[in-house]
Amino acid sequence: AVELSHSESIWVGGGILLAFLVKIPVLPFHSWQADTYTHSPVAGTMLLSGIMLKMGLYGLLRWYLPLAPESIEFFQPWVIGLSVAGVIYGALIAMRQKDMKRLVAFSSLSHVGLIAAGIMTLTIEGLEGSVLQMFVHGINVVGLFLVIEMIERSTGTRVLGELGGLAKSNRLFMIFFMLIALGTVAVPFTNGFPGELLLLNSMYAFRPSFALLSGLTIIFCAVYIFRMVQFSMFGEGKADVANLKWNEILAFGIIAAFILGLGFMPQMLLDIVHNSIVQIGQWVSEARGVMS
Repeated sequence: AVELSHSESIWVGGGILLAFLVKIPVLPFHSWQADTYTHSPVAGTMLLSGIMLKMGLYGLLRWYLPLAPESIEFFQPWVIGLSVAGVIYGALIAMRQKDMKRLVAFSSLSHVGLIAAGIMTLTIEGLEGSVLQMFVHGINVVGLFLVIEMIERSTGTRVLGELGGLAKSNRLFMIFFMLIALGTVAVPFTNGFPGELLLLNSMYAFRPSFALLSGLTIIFCAVYIFRMVQFSMFGEGKADVANLKWNEILAFGIIAAFILGLGFMPQMLLDIVHNSIVQIGQWVSEARGVMS
């Protein structure tokens, strides 16, 4: 019920934004992420990337938009511009990585940049797509780190140049890895496709040029993810992956179910969050009159 003046809203909104942009992270507040992902134990990395990273994005929806909506007009082009720059920057750096953990860290920077940009478009498609993609990214990135952990545990390395031919030793592991990779790349009928489509649609509604730049994530993501699959799974065999235990098969099975389930039926999740998204849109509309 508090009505802030325009200048007060900019200061309050700026403080809230600064905290969440570091947490997400959005370029140029990302410098902590790669080292943290690389050196943390795998369980900590999964917790950070799969759950805690989304708290920054959730904060934009639950705190920033309702508390300082008067400042949105001032910050919107800056946040979207930095987010789109992060999409491209993270993807380009990921393509250069040899350490699989650092590769996934920079790919995560690229993916969450698109989500943050979608939130700031203030369209229903962008808000719903962001929530869907937050959940999807959590599933896929945990799956990727689980794959990396198994590779490193079996071979003693996660450097792409020292791997190869792992698919020959464990075909089931290869199937799960490939399915997670397809979901990350947002192939149709996997969980990454519906959310990314909604986000790119919202970016096009905001500014077609930004949608064009953001759409490069589809191409770049295919390059660095399939590069990781190629260097580790195919080619001359340099190491073997141990057979999957029952609990590892269960974990991969749950991840695979989410990848295919949300790919075919994303509306299951969108129906749950729709009313909340409309409520947030109403708050912003009452403050700015930009949504109806």
